[in-house]
Amino acid sequence: MPDSLPPTPQQTVTEALLDGGPRGIPSRQALPSTGTLEDLKIPHLNGYEHYTFTGTRRTVDGCLLPVFRWTHTTYIAE
Repeated sequence: MPDSLPPTPQQTVTEALLDGGPRGIPSRQALPSTGTLEDLKIPHLNGYEHYTFTGTRRTVDGCLLPVFRWTHTTYIAE
């Protein structure tokens, strides 16, 4: 059951849960220390997978993690 909290865009996070997206991307993702609860852009194969913060958090292994939902893929131009 997700725990809903109001988003705080300036909050730094170290881990997040990813909902959706292509195979091969772990659902629990470590983020750089400069990561925020804004959109994520994760390198994958020859492009990037984009995720948006859902405004919810889930408890996993005793950690309350923000949940990001997959929105789209972009490709690296040559």
